[in-house]
Amino acid sequence: MNQILCSLNKKIQSATIVNDVKPCTLWQNGSFVHISLSSPGCAFRKAGSCTMCDYGCGKSIPTTQLKEILDAAFSSAIMPVKELLIGTCGSILDKNEIMPELFRAVLDYIKPMRIKTLIFETHYTTITQDALRELKSELGSYCEEIVIEMGLESSDNFVLANCWNKSINLSQLEETVRLIKGFGFGVVLNVMSGAPFLTPAQQFNDTLEAVKYAVRIGADRTDIFPVNIKKNTVIGYLYGIGKYTRPSLWMLAEILRTITDDCLGKIEFSWFGDRQKNGVAVDAIPPASCDICSLKLHQLLEMVMGTFDAKKRRSIIDSFFVGQPRHCNCYATFLDSLSYEDLYCESNVFSKINELVKELL
Repeated sequence: MNQILCSLNKKIQSATIVNDVKPCTLWQNGSFVHISLSSPGCAFRKAGSCTMCDYGCGKSIPTTQLKEILDAAFSSAIMPVKELLIGTCGSILDKNEIMPELFRAVLDYIKPMRIKTLIFETHYTTITQDALRELKSELGSYCEEIVIEMGLESSDNFVLANCWNKSINLSQLEETVRLIKGFGFGVVLNVMSGAPFLTPAQQFNDTLEAVKYAVRIGADRTDIFPVNIKKNTVIGYLYGIGKYTRPSLWMLAEILRTITDDCLGKIEFSWFGDRQKNGVAVDAIPPASCDICSLKLHQLLEMVMGTFDAKKRRSIIDSFFVGQPRHCNCYATFLDSLSYEDLYCESNVFSKINELVKELL
């Protein structure tokens, strides 16, 4: 990680009212549900990691109150639920964040629901053989598929350390993917799009390369997260002082247009403005687009995610780009932004980071 960014992150956190998150939040999109349980917070957040994250921290949920809390959360869900993603402020399999007795109680709660696909979001360093054995033993008879979702963000070590400010050992991540697959589980790797200190062209290429890498090392799906600008983050701070530009929503469409078919069938998207459209996370600023483009791009992404068949997806994408009249300059402006250099210069990134030192004094 980059120590300047760690220091800036800690300064932002110390100046912010503690984000005492709700005991459980629920987000639903069709038959997919994501629940997030409160915890004392992510270990990496406490170290100053992650320029984009504001998951915050809260209180541990008493095991005796779990059923009541989950009952209240699921009361708003529309059944049936076919996919359930279980997460927390950081890593659901971190025993220092979610106590083992609480985690077992969560498993006991969801077993009778007989949900087809259960997804657990966690940092790759929290994955152990014992943890995977427990999931298989406890849930193997209650669901068709167990999936582990982990953050990758970028496949470039320099971008990981000095843009996202994350410490990821890619060799160890690859070993973890093989371990998970050895248990017969699925793997989702999350990729962030819109890295700070990079130009749009560099951001675009970094995202493409990360998706290709994820598929190459065995990911069943790659979930692309475009940056949502959140105030209690380094990126939010940079945006506030005019040193970060809001990414274009067209970035996602262009990724779909450009990516090869072997990767196209394994892409999905999160946080592209769908939550804000439904009145959730309204304080987070989603990727930029005009009202006309936003509607059409949301329709494109939702249609694409309606199937994982690469040929069907390619047909949808081709029809979108070939048959759609242009009513504004959003796409042309985005393409123009890609005409600048597509390889980053490390010294330029360090120069931008070093400018932040005065903010720490």
